[in-house]
Amino acid sequence: MSEPHTARAHHSRVCVAPAPYAFVGSAQREWLTPAGHALLQAAIADGRGLEPSLADEVARALRGWAGSRGATRVAFRVQTLAGGIAHYGMELKWLTGADLVGGLRTDAPGGLTWDPAAPAHIRVEASGAVLCLPSVLASGLGEALDERLPLLRSTDALSGAAVRALELLSEDATHRALSTVALTRGFAFRDAELVALRTFEDRSRACLSAAERELARIGVRARLRFAGDRHELTVLPSPAVAATDALGLAWDALRDTARRYGLSADEVGQTRPDVWSLMTAEGGNLLAPGVTSHANLRFLFFAAAVVRAFAAHDLRALDLGHELTAILAAIARGELFAGSDAELVAGAEPLPFVPGRETAAGFTGAGFALGRLDALTMTIVNTVMAEAIATQTRMLRGWLQVGEDLEPAVREVVADAYRRHQAAAGDRTLRDVLVTGERLFAEQGVMSARELAARS
Repeated sequence: MSEPHTARAHHSRVCVAPAPYAFVGSAQREWLTPAGHALLQAAIADGRGLEPSLADEVARALRGWAGSRGATRVAFRVQTLAGGIAHYGMELKWLTGADLVGGLRTDAPGGLTWDPAAPAHIRVEASGAVLCLPSVLASGLGEALDERLPLLRSTDALSGAAVRALELLSEDATHRALSTVALTRGFAFRDAELVALRTFEDRSRACLSAAERELARIGVRARLRFAGDRHELTVLPSPAVAATDALGLAWDALRDTARRYGLSADEVGQTRPDVWSLMTAEGGNLLAPGVTSHANLRFLFFAAAVVRAFAAHDLRALDLGHELTAILAAIARGELFAGSDAELVAGAEPLPFVPGRETAAGFTGAGFALGRLDALTMTIVNTVMAEAIATQTRMLRGWLQVGEDLEPAVREVVADAYRRHQAAAGDRTLRDVLVTGERLFAEQGVMSARELAARS
């Protein structure tokens, strides 16, 4: 089989395709049969793992594709409970379908399963090229030994709750909903050695450009900004699991590249909070005000679910912004909302645009800023949101069953959420939910008591 075409990556501040060192797009079509490619795409879209027969074909394709790019080894990449990354390696030529779907290894504490939604990619190291497979690590009993598996489970719980809510809201059918996040980290360069041939600023700029090219090669959707003595790394809005992968890969690429320029790249905190949102599989943002009455009704329902989730667990108070606060308060009072330009009736007119805010926890106009997010806190957000959406869906169904029309029924649900928001203490952090949330995580199928204890 001939080597797939590899277009030269565009130099851009946003690191996107083409990605000649990622097993996506044309590479998959080149190395898989048409039937195998269709099955792989279906597994990715549905959030499922690989069937054994498909796993065998994918393993053959990965061996051929990675080998054609000089790789000789495979590394299963795992997000550990300690917050770092572990790699479990083997020779590429021995990779089989069984290795992709829960294969046991002597050097790993459990079974390793490749997450097909996370593109395989090639990492070039001093010792040679390595095929990297973002993976789940689980015990023989299915207990999560990493941070990825609970995040995947929470994504499934959230998706199921959102899809059931959308069915009641008379939405066009969607088979899946996903939490998406945009992650931002600040970093600074420091001289790792004396390099007299180029100035510090020149080397910093050259390093960023080289790191961007490396990220583009492996298909990481990230942006690097040069800002004097403090720079910014942003993972563009992506599904939560993909965003955690992208952040780790971006740090790897940035730090490896910095060493080649006589620099070290050190994290210096956040320049802005991370933003969480909820999207349908078709790309509709459920937390963005719409331009139609029905879209706004949908927005109010899901925005109220965020408000309810934070109130139910006494999480730090949300800054809803003046416009959204006024709308929710009016609904809670059973009144119309008088806006600055026209009277807004929830579900009848477009809501006003709310510009982005740099708050620890607040509405941005297309999602909610939630401070600093990692795999564990994303899991917590997904889980409390799944619970809140399920609660509101039961409430909405109850109103509809007694003959209430959809719009006033949604208004009742929204009003209840806002009243709870007003009464909440709002003094806890996301991680505090781990201490009191055993029932919650078990009910949503995210973590057992044993799994929760390992993370508390």
